[in-house]
Amino acid sequence: MNQEWRYYGRSGPLAEIGKLLDTPLFKSVRVHGRRRVGKSKLLREAFSRRSGEPPMVMIELPEPPEGTAGEALRRLVEASAAAGLPCKEERTQGRCDVMRFESFLRDLIYHGAAVVLDEFQNAKGLGLMSAIKLVIDEVPINLLSPDGGKCGKLFMTGSHQQQMLAMFRDTQPLFGRARQNIRLRQWSLRTTLEMAREQGFLGMPSRFLTMHAVFGGMPGSWEEFANSGAPERNLGAWDDDSEWRRAFVTGRAAALDADHEQRWDNAAFIQLSPENRAVLGKLTTKGRGFTAAEIRGELGMSGEEVRRALETLAEHLEFISPSRQYFGTDERWRVSDNPTLFQMNVLESGSGIGDEETRGAAAARVTRLENLEGPALERMAASWLKEMEGVDWSGSGVWRPGLADIDVMALRNGPAGPALIMGGCKRNPGMHRPARLARQFEEFMVAIENAVPAAKVNAVRELRSLPRRQLLLSPSFSSEERARYDGSGFECVDIHDMARDLGIPTPQASVDKQHANAPPPESERSGRST
Repeated sequence: MNQEWRYYGRSGPLAEIGKLLDTPLFKSVRVHGRRRVGKSKLLREAFSRRSGEPPMVMIELPEPPEGTAGEALRRLVEASAAAGLPCKEERTQGRCDVMRFESFLRDLIYHGAAVVLDEFQNAKGLGLMSAIKLVIDEVPINLLSPDGGKCGKLFMTGSHQQQMLAMFRDTQPLFGRARQNIRLRQWSLRTTLEMAREQGFLGMPSRFLTMHAVFGGMPGSWEEFANSGAPERNLGAWDDDSEWRRAFVTGRAAALDADHEQRWDNAAFIQLSPENRAVLGKLTTKGRGFTAAEIRGELGMSGEEVRRALETLAEHLEFISPSRQYFGTDERWRVSDNPTLFQMNVLESGSGIGDEETRGAAAARVTRLENLEGPALERMAASWLKEMEGVDWSGSGVWRPGLADIDVMALRNGPAGPALIMGGCKRNPGMHRPARLARQFEEFMVAIENAVPAAKVNAVRELRSLPRRQLLLSPSFSSEERARYDGSGFECVDIHDMARDLGIPTPQASVDKQHANAPPPESERSGRST
């Protein structure tokens, strides 16, 4: 049964903010992360869980050039009045809006308020950076507020991470002024599964995988969809998987068309140069990933251009380097951020967002989405392993010639000692080939033993001698499918199993019908792991 939306996860950041608010001293805190990851909601939730001080005064800094320092001051005055604070705006003759903003902000902090300046990246265009610097520099001298009580706090939050990071670099007035930093990333898999169970999305694991391939762990996207009232939100009302997928992807395209700020690359989040966008386009190409040298050669860029592009992209998107995790010598880059992959490979490939589509074009879009689900399952399985107790390292994607079926690996220290976990992922559970996968496991262990430096050979041999847990991973397994693999030396693990391992109770019976009579995806018919 679907529950009303509540606040999910973030126990670590919530505790960190609670500790900050309990200290009597002034603190300046930068909270940043991509748009819709939940920065403002995190602060509101942290304050809502408190019964007393300090009061919160939150404003959104207006965007220049239309927005001005005077407008920012007006918003601050109105928000403080709504919070019941006794601060008085200084209107000394001859003082400019920036100086009045500085004075009023300092007054609020001295009265114990926790001031949140949202969309803080706009402070530079409003001319407020030096004023805020003066407040941060002056307040700690007094330690406590003038009346001897707790001093307030200043939270600076923003979604445009390039600008947020730049504002605190050593060439800027705010260098060293963020005494504490909180960066929000996407939900953990545990939190996502907990939400999905409560919201009714986990009863049909294959459809949940489709949704996860689109939303990843983005709280804002899940909340918007859960509260949208869209027909495709009721998964059980659709008997046909292809029709549900078509309605789902069409709805996501329409949502982005109506609100372009939801796009991963909107101006409020990230601005890419043509060179950076070219590198990102290469990294989102489906395949084994790319080394910096391969990117340089294929795009005709210099090594320094590629390095700068990867550095910029890595600040804003979530990357993985599979070969580094498996004793490889080449660092291979590919994007592992589900929302970005969906927007670039599904919505921006072929017909544009909001275009009138033929049924054939819509079907092609669904096919492109299906092609993302296999890699999304690999990343989900890797996240599940990483979040299990006792796991030292885990990852997805072993891109070695002839070993493409190996999709996840991990080293776990359990009650019986360390064990090596290796697994293969298939969207269609009937496409697993345990004997071939077992052979690839052995070939892989031999390959890494031959590839590592002599100093690491013993470590690899020790790894090879560990007890091995061999997994077949799919969105769901029926009892008949589990029986088919019984005795193969492999354990069947589906999304419900992952949830239970992470402490999330699951529905007693899955109503997932996707694989009952469906033909295997094209990529699986051709032998590639999905």
